[in-house]
This record gives sequence, C-alpha cells and structure tokens, in this order.
Amino acid sequence: MNQPSSVQPYIGLRPFTENERDRFFGLGRSRELSILLDKIRANRLTLLLAASGVGKSSLLQAGIIPALRADGSAELIYHRDWAASPQEFKRAVSAHYDAPDKDIPLQSLFRACTLFSSGQQIILLDQFEEFFNYQRFKAEFLPFVAELSAAILDRRLPASFVISMREDFALELNAFKPFLPGVFDNYFRLEKLTREQARQAIEEPLKPTGWCFEPEQDGKAGLLEQVLNDLAKREQERQFGVQELLALKELPLLVEPPHLQIVCRELWEKHRDESRKQITWAAYEQAERAEGILKTYFLGTISQFSQREQALASAAFDHLIGQRATKVAHPLARLAELTRADAAALKPVLDRLQDSAVLRRQKRGEEFWYELYHDIFSESIDAWNRAFKHQQRRKRLALGTVATVLAGALLFVGNNFRVNYYGRWLQSNDGAFNRIVVNQGTENENNIDLFHLSGFLYESQFLRQELEADKRSDHIIVEDKANAQANLVGRLPLGDRLPVYAENGLYNHVNGLAKNIFASKEQSLISFLPAQLAKVRTAKSVDLLSDKRQGKKKVITALYQLAENATLVKLLADTDVEVRKSAAEALGKLGDNSVLPELVKLLADADVEVRRSAAEALGKLDDSSVTPEFVKLLADTDMYVRRSAAEALGKLGDSSGWVKLLADANAGVRRSAAEALGKLGDSSVAPELVKLLANADVRWLRRKPWAG
Repeated sequence: MNQPSSVQPYIGLRPFTENERDRFFGLGRSRELSILLDKIRANRLTLLLAASGVGKSSLLQAGIIPALRADGSAELIYHRDWAASPQEFKRAVSAHYDAPDKDIPLQSLFRACTLFSSGQQIILLDQFEEFFNYQRFKAEFLPFVAELSAAILDRRLPASFVISMREDFALELNAFKPFLPGVFDNYFRLEKLTREQARQAIEEPLKPTGWCFEPEQDGKAGLLEQVLNDLAKREQERQFGVQELLALKELPLLVEPPHLQIVCRELWEKHRDESRKQITWAAYEQAERAEGILKTYFLGTISQFSQREQALASAAFDHLIGQRATKVAHPLARLAELTRADAAALKPVLDRLQDSAVLRRQKRGEEFWYELYHDIFSESIDAWNRAFKHQQRRKRLALGTVATVLAGALLFVGNNFRVNYYGRWLQSNDGAFNRIVVNQGTENENNIDLFHLSGFLYESQFLRQELEADKRSDHIIVEDKANAQANLVGRLPLGDRLPVYAENGLYNHVNGLAKNIFASKEQSLISFLPAQLAKVRTAKSVDLLSDKRQGKKKVITALYQLAENATLVKLLADTDVEVRKSAAEALGKLGDNSVLPELVKLLADADVEVRRSAAEALGKLDDSSVTPEFVKLLADTDMYVRRSAAEALGKLGDSSGWVKLLADANAGVRRSAAEALGKLGDSSVAPELVKLLANADVRWLRRKPWAG
C-alpha cells in the first residue's frame, strides 16, 4: 500500500529549474512573474526580496529565465555561487561569451561581451546575501561593489541587473550607496503563498498522477482544506504568536512553500492508500498532521544516526549555520579542521545528511562543499543542536557525578585499607616485664575495618620503663607500619637512640637525629655524639662530622677501639688533614698489614704531618716489603719525615738509611742518625761515624757513649 510511485509530484526543498517551467507555471505565481518581468525590462536594476524559502530561486529559474528566453531578445547570465572569490563571477561571464579570461573591471568586461551579443544583457545575481556572508571582510569586497555599481550606472551598456536576496539582508546593500545612491529605488517583494496559491501548489502536481486528497464526506471537511488550514495556522502562530491570534480576527492566511513541499512529499511517499488512490485522513492523522510531519522531518533523520554520528553532525552544524540563521558553505577539509574531526569519519555523516535532503553537496573546483539544503532548516536544526549539546552536558555532568562518587568510594575504601593494613598502635603489656605490644590497624573505636585487618602483631623488645618518662603511655598511635619501630626507638632516651636506630636499619633516622643535634648547638648533646656515631659504624655517620674536627677525632678513636679498619681506610682520603693523620695513626696501632697499600699511597700526601704519620704507621707494621718506599722518603723535604723513614728502616734492621742521614744538611738529623747507629751496634758503620768527628758541630758525639 505504501510503496513509492515512479512519479514524484512534489519536488521537495530544491528550487524549480528551467526544465520544470511547465510544473512551476501551474503553482499560482503568474501574477508575481508578470510584475517582475515588467520591472526587469524597464529598469537598470531590480531588487528581488523575500523571506527565506518563499521561492526566489524558483521564480528566477523556472519563471523569469524561460519567459525571457521565449522572446529571444535577451542574453541571460545567471550566477549564484558567492562562496568563491568575486573573480569567479568575472570568469563565469567570460566563459558564457567564450571571451578571453582577463582581469579587467566589470564595466569593461560587459562592454567587451556586448560584441558577442545581439540583444540586451540580463544579469541575474541570485542568493546575493551569500556575497555579504562570504566576502564582507575580504579585500575584494569594496572593489567588486564599486565595479558592479559602475556597470549598473553605465547607460551605454545594454544591460539590466537583478539582485535576488533574502529580505533580512536588504540593509547590507547600503554598502552600494556611496557608488549607487539609488540602489533601493526599484524592488519587488515576493510574498509567501496565499491560501489559494497554496491550494494550486498542492492540487496541480497531483492531477497527472490521478491521485487526490480525500474529499469531504459525511459532514467531514476535505483533507486538502485541513492541510491548508494547518499550514496557514502554523505560519500565523510563528509570525504573530498564539495570544495575538486569539485577539485578532482578520489575519492573512499565508503558507510557507518549503513547509508545503515537506508535508506533501512526506504524505505522498509514506501515507497514501494505493487501493483508493487517495491521501487519506487516517494517514494524515497517523503522521500527526502537518505539525508532526514538520517536527519529525529533521528529527526523524537525525534520530537514525548513532551517538557518535550525531556528535559529528552537531559539530558540523555549528559552522554550517550562520549567526542570522543563514546557510554557510564549507569544503570537507575545512569542516574537518573546524570541528577537529577526522575527514574520513566526517564525510559519511555529511553524505547521509545530503541523502536525506538536509545538506546539499556541490563540487566546486576540485573539492566538495557542503551547506544546508535550505535555510528553512536552520531553526529546527539549531533547536536540535542546542538540545543535543545540553543533553551531552547533562550526560557529562552525570558521568562526572558518578565518577566523583566512585572516586570518593574508592578513596574511602583505599583509605580504610591503608589505615587498617599499614596503621600501627602501641600498647603496654600487662605482663610481668611490661613489654610494648605492637597492634595492626587503629585504636579508634569508630573505625570500620572492611577487610578485617586489625589485631595483635607482635611483642617488641622494648620495656615500658626504657622509654623516656614523658613518652610512656598505654596507647601510642602510629600512622603506618614502617614507622612503628622508629616510633618506639624515638621514645628511648636520646643518648641511646642512634645505635638502636642503626640496629634496626633506620639509617635515615640516624642521619636526621645527628643533624638535628648539631643544629641545636647544645654542647651537652653534641659531646656524646661522636661515640654514638662510631657505634653506627658507617662512613655516612662520620661524614656528618665533616665540620666538627674534634668530633671526628673522637670518632676515629672510637673506630680504633672497635677495630673498624675498613672505615678508617676510607678516612685516609678525607679532605681534613687531621682526619687523614689520625686515621693513619690508628691503622698503625691496629697492626693490620692488609692496609699497607693505602698507607703507602699516603706517603705522597701534600701535607708533611700526614706523610710523617703514614711513615710512622708503616714502621709499626714491621713489613720489609715497604723498605724501598722508606728509602725514597730519605730524600723528603721535611727533616722529620726523613727521620721517621730512617727510624722505620732501623726497626727493619737496615742501617743504610741512618748512614745516609749522617750526611744530612740538618745537624739534628745527623745527630739522630748517629745515636740510632750507636744503638744498632753495627760495627761496620764505625768508619762513617769517625768521619763526623771532623765536624765542628759534633762535640756532642765525642761525649756520647755509643757501642761499636
């Protein structure tokens, strides 16, 4: 019953073309056509003004152009594409006459073209509001206005111009006034369809098909009359408002041609009775009358799109509808850029809207451009677009609320787990030893233990009486398990904490406490720090005393007492001379020959005291393998270093060092060498000692008893 016929009597929203002049002449516009023709033939410029959708383009293409061609006295140029540069209009004029494409003023171009024309030129500039939409703020705008005005005013040019545009853009023509003062002198306003014209527009296309609207019967009005009433009432309510309609009795009954076409086309395609060859009342009611059809025309199309496709369509509509409810054309690439969408994803959505006659796709140059099929859609699309975006905002708000609630719940659960798993609280045991007990969780009676983690963990090694008196309590709250032991140690007397921190691996607490003690500048606290840091037995603990020389010396002494050779060896490279010296002395006393290589390195130290301490330490180790190093030191610049090297050689049973020093430039060194040789009891060195008797400053040698 509802299969579409091969003949579609209603063209829909597109304008009538020149080839459809026969169908157009039956639609009740003959009076308007006659008036407009007379104006065009009698005037240089005619403005054709009308509201959007009234039928300006149809009147020009299917009415004016065929009528002017019929008498063969005019050369017609029709142009409607104003999205491109005005230069494209000049190219179109040149192409019409097969004339060379030259960048010359319009006035000169039209004069040149008259050479190829035998009659009057009629230039029809349709949809001229788009010229203002696209070109208003471009550099070519005013030059084109000036050129077009000059061409219109040129009486030697056999031409008439028609500018057709939406009436709500008419004031934009003020841009022509400086060049064309009489721009508004001659105009024709095309009205909407009267009730009788609307009747013809509905009935005439149906006659060739043999179909009709259900006629009046049994006292029920004919369907055609009802459709006309509904369309006229809708237009009155839109224009005047419901309250005004109730107050006013005599109002014009006018019909929007696009609304008529949408309603009739929808009824023909989906709601006709094949058996009766009628469009019936029942079908009209089922479609919810004209109001329902018009509402669902666009909404029915967009509702078939997925949520993602609707979002892309919404973003595209933001740029396809201008601020004054005008259609704006954009190429696909530009739309993709404006909507920040992938062109490959956007194109199928735009093409579906084009298939539904919501958008029009046109190829301009090498690109496809998209625009609204008709301005009549702008209001309904804009209303849907605002509603869709509001719905999306509400969804995002709802999702944000849900996310916030979920995040809050997760935070609560996470915090509950953290408190009960990582939390620790300490309690004094009631037993004989009064030990501190560590419990998991929190002592808070209002705590909700979702995972049943709270309870006894272990009994610590600390007694309640070991804690500082002011820090003893039956319950101690600790934030997490990593701090439980640190919290306990922190309650011990200050003088006992450092080594206990170290025993428990809490070296950060060691360093932090030591720094705080130094920062306090309390000598009573600082005095016991070196010994405590020595017990920690780490190089870091010694580094904390880098600015406390006496403290370091105490630490080194403590390290010597603890036989911490490895730590002492590291201190041989300390920047403090006293530290290097003290470390060398301590290592010499410990008598560990494994440190020989490190002490040998110290023999080359820049500081005299350090070299002497290193030599003395090596001498105490009694290792003959370092004899060559001592021999080298006999040439040291410091007399005390030379004497220390000689003493070390003497202990090793090697008298060559002392013999060599008998010739030393320093008298004190020579005397020490002589005394040392005497103690060695080596008779082989007697000749060398005898030689000294010849020196005037060795009287002490004649009086000194020595053996050998």
